[in-house]
Amino acid sequence: MLESLDGVAIAAAMRNPGAQEQYYRAINRRLLLLGNRLGLDGDFDDDPTQPATQKAPPAPVGLAVAGIDGSFEITITLPQDVPAPSVTMYQNNILRDLNKQRAQMVHQLQSATSVLFDASSNVVTYGPFTDTFQKYQLPSQTLFWRVRSSFDGTTWNAWVVYSSPATCGPVGVASGVLRSTSNALANTATTPDGSNPLTQNGTTTQINVAASVWKAGGVSSTNVINYNSGLVDPGSYGKFYVYADDPARLGGTVIFTASANVANVTAQDGRLYFGSITTASGGGGTGGGGGAGGCLTGPVMVDMADGSQRRVDQLQPGDEVRGMDGGEKIVSIEMIAGQPCFSFTLDNGMKLAGCSGSHPLKYHGAGFERAFEIQAGDILQTSRGPAMVKRKTFTGAQTVYRLILDGSRLFFSDGLVSHNAALALK
Repeated sequence: MLESLDGVAIAAAMRNPGAQEQYYRAINRRLLLLGNRLGLDGDFDDDPTQPATQKAPPAPVGLAVAGIDGSFEITITLPQDVPAPSVTMYQNNILRDLNKQRAQMVHQLQSATSVLFDASSNVVTYGPFTDTFQKYQLPSQTLFWRVRSSFDGTTWNAWVVYSSPATCGPVGVASGVLRSTSNALANTATTPDGSNPLTQNGTTTQINVAASVWKAGGVSSTNVINYNSGLVDPGSYGKFYVYADDPARLGGTVIFTASANVANVTAQDGRLYFGSITTASGGGGTGGGGGAGGCLTGPVMVDMADGSQRRVDQLQPGDEVRGMDGGEKIVSIEMIAGQPCFSFTLDNGMKLAGCSGSHPLKYHGAGFERAFEIQAGDILQTSRGPAMVKRKTFTGAQTVYRLILDGSRLFFSDGLVSHNAALALK
């Protein structure tokens, strides 16, 4: 048993009136703390003969907002979870505790395009809820956030607007693009017509980039982004891969970069690949951004008419592949080097090892579309029925094989329905 309180011994309190008063005050303070912990305020707050009431709203909560991969992640910190900087402040916080009945605290969030949160700010309300973590998928948006809390869902405390520690004031938070589209080459398509926007400027080393229209899932209601024309000069002749960084998918004017290393194209999220071009001292540089019709990489397995399978790079003219309505004879095979290629992983476990960006694949219940245009979430037709694209990955510039067939020109590549010809421009 303690022989002293707040530094005052029992023996000293018995001899000294001042020490005695200090000792009594220490006892009273501890009784108040204990009573508050037990919900005592002259009587039990949970007296079954009395209705439960809360006389005041709770203290303000802490609010943190982060924009991550097209979503807002919001963390609410309850007042009792904030460490007090001193013992005295901790004791005072307990004595001022307004939640004596230990009622569950509920919260309400609001987002707005303006810090005013007025009628023109597109205010959206979320809740009430009791969770202290919320996540809302709202890609490519910048919003202000605020929170308020209550014990009964009726009496609320004042709104607390999220403020950045860096600016010491209210700040809008950008959600960014969806993770499924933040990696440009995996989930963003080039121009709808598949054309290469790159040309050599005369006999110089300068590369001209024409204006282009892009598709990118999760960006807008139309999923269309326009990019202005521009130029880039790598300072030498040769084969270059041209890209630009636009993580927020704003479109317009961007800074183009030309690199001889294809790995740089996927070295950063939010990077867009505009194609490749080989420049020469005599001019007339040729590009290869869109591929050349229905082309597959060597490891892709093709279904044969006899029920077997064979790698693309092992096929020969005269071989018969499985078509939609029977056998399809291969008339010829073309090899095309340096084509930007993609692989596809489907939710039924199937995977297309690799194809050029212009290779046509069949949608389930619909027509064909180039690999550049196909995105995660699309439903493709396979030999096992419809399957959804889970992941699309850029696999670099590779040599591809184009099969020229004599019939309907449809065949199965790694189980997906493919077309061996280039699609007509839209």
